[in-house]
Amino acid sequence: MTESERNLAQAFASESVMAAKNAMHALKADKEGHRKEAVLFRALASGQQVHAKKALMLLRGRVRETSLNFDVAMDALDLIIDTYRESIVVAARDKSSAIESALAQFLKTAMNHKSVLGRMGKTDAKYHVCRICGFIAEGKVPEQCPVCRAVPEQFQAID
Repeated sequence: MTESERNLAQAFASESVMAAKNAMHALKADKEGHRKEAVLFRALASGQQVHAKKALMLLRGRVRETSLNFDVAMDALDLIIDTYRESIVVAARDKSSAIESALAQFLKTAMNHKSVLGRMGKTDAKYHVCRICGFIAEGKVPEQCPVCRAVPEQFQAID
C-alpha cells in the first residue's frame, strides 16, 4: 500500500468515526430539544458519510476476491476479540462498570460475528441483526436476543 493509499484509508476511518459521532450528537440534541442543532449534526454526519464512501470507492482495489476477504475479516475479528478482552480487564481495573459492560457486549457480538462468518457459504440462512447490540441471528429471529435480551421487533432482516 502506498503512502497515499494509507492516507486515504486513514481518511476513510476518520470520516466514518466522525459521521457516527455526529449522528449520536444529533440524537442527543433531539433529546434535549435542540432541533436546529440536531439538523446540523445530521447534515455533518451525512457529509462525512459521503467522504467515507468516496474514500472507500477509491480504495476498492484493496478489496480482493471473497476467499481473501474472508481471511482478512477473520483476522480482523481475532484482533478485535483480543482487544475487547484486554479492554474489559482495564475497565474492570478502573472500576468503569458501564464501559466494562459495553465492552463485554461488544466481545460477545464479535464472537458471534466470527462464528457466523465461519459458516459463510455453508448455509442459505437468512440473517437478522439486533439493532441494540449487533448480534446476528441466523434463520429465524429469536424470542429474545441472547446478548442484550432485546425483543424480536428489534431485529432487522438483512437481504
